[in-house]
Amino acid sequence: MTDPKWTKGTWLEDGPYEDGSWEVFTDSADEETVHIASVTGNRHAAYLITAAPSLYEALEMIASCRAGNLSSREIEMANAALAKARGETL
Repeated sequence: MTDPKWTKGTWLEDGPYEDGSWEVFTDSADEETVHIASVTGNRHAAYLITAAPSLYEALEMIASCRAGNLSSREIEMANAALAKARGETL
């Protein structure tokens, strides 16, 4: 696995606030809380953002398997998504 460049820690969401927004932040006992994002009007987007580190890790594990029932197209899609998450292009 590659070393992640994003903010470490568990990502959590909180909201909705009076304006309908949701906040995404880290929660770590040994580090300061870090604000990740503000999402307006769509709590599901906030949920997806909080899941991003776990999704990345799972997808990286799947992409590295290269065996089993995955087609080469599925591996390509996984690698493309991972590259996009790292800010890279294939």
